[in-house]
Amino acid sequence: MHLYHVSFEEIETFTPRIPTWRCEGEDHTIGRICFSDEISRCLASIPEAGNIMHAMRSMGYDPTLYVYTLDTSLLPEEAIWDYRKVSEYVPDAMGTHEYWVFVPLKHLPRESYSVYSEKYTCLDGKYNLEYAKYKKNPDAENNVDRFLSGLQVDDKFREKIRKLMAIEKYCFPKFAAWYTMGELDFLFEEWERRYDT
Repeated sequence: MHLYHVSFEEIETFTPRIPTWRCEGEDHTIGRICFSDEISRCLASIPEAGNIMHAMRSMGYDPTLYVYTLDTSLLPEEAIWDYRKVSEYVPDAMGTHEYWVFVPLKHLPRESYSVYSEKYTCLDGKYNLEYAKYKKNPDAENNVDRFLSGLQVDDKFREKIRKLMAIEKYCFPKFAAWYTMGELDFLFEEWERRYDT
């Protein structure tokens, strides 16, 4: 069986961990790597994915989605839980078919996709993925570089954002979501609080 993990960022090594972004009621004690059996289900399970894509599209480009493929036959049975077991710990796992893997993984096969949409619908301030489409694009550009180049800030501040993104807690999806919600001022405050002397 093949499972998929999708990300807006490039990943070389997967390490089981407790996700920083979780849905309400999701387990916060078990380290895991999340997968699903369909790319669309992976995309639907990314917190704020619609807002992230809206932020990037508002800058004039289609987001790049990195799709990693896992052959489950290469893992011992005890290293993976299927979505029925995971549903005891994640409220929407039956819908997203979320699987958990408990061993580190390196150099999974990866393909790049461009994600596009003919239109978005916005409900309660959140952009959903009802019309999201994707196509393979081996020449897709890196989201982080395109996002940073599109920000209307000076080079010095752009570099500060890049350094904050190097910290796992402050991943690219958070920055895209903050941009969408008009909260870039938070980044100035965060930088001063953590790094300026």
